[in-house]
Amino acid sequence: MTLSSTPSVHSPVRIGTGPSSYTVYTLSPSNIQIRYSQFNNLRKALCNQFPFTIIPVLPEKKTLHRLEPKLVKHRCTRLNSFVEKCTRNGKIRGSKIWKDFLETGSVQVGKEIKFGNKEKENDEVRFDITAIGGVVQTAL
Repeated sequence: MTLSSTPSVHSPVRIGTGPSSYTVYTLSPSNIQIRYSQFNNLRKALCNQFPFTIIPVLPEKKTLHRLEPKLVKHRCTRLNSFVEKCTRNGKIRGSKIWKDFLETGSVQVGKEIKFGNKEKENDEVRFDITAIGGVVQTAL
């Protein structure tokens, strides 16, 4: 992916059936599929990295009716808006966190790499980004 390309979120797809099913969204131009939780991890990492910068908000995560086509389409539009707003912010656009996310869909903070809800730790010190991100988010 070239960094001059404008990223976009589109083409939501439902994966699986029943209560364990979920939706993935295509992030272009890298054409990787990303879950909502990965966008959430990105936002938390950005809040941690830039505590005095207003980080765009994500659409609310609803568990009831979360797979209804109308809600999925609306969430996709809002995720695309989130990506567009992040791209317009020079600090975010130039950050390693952002560039890594656009290329891989993962977020690396410190020495921790987060893929969706699952964590893959390196051999170095790990810290809980969820707790830190929650505090920073509340302060904004």
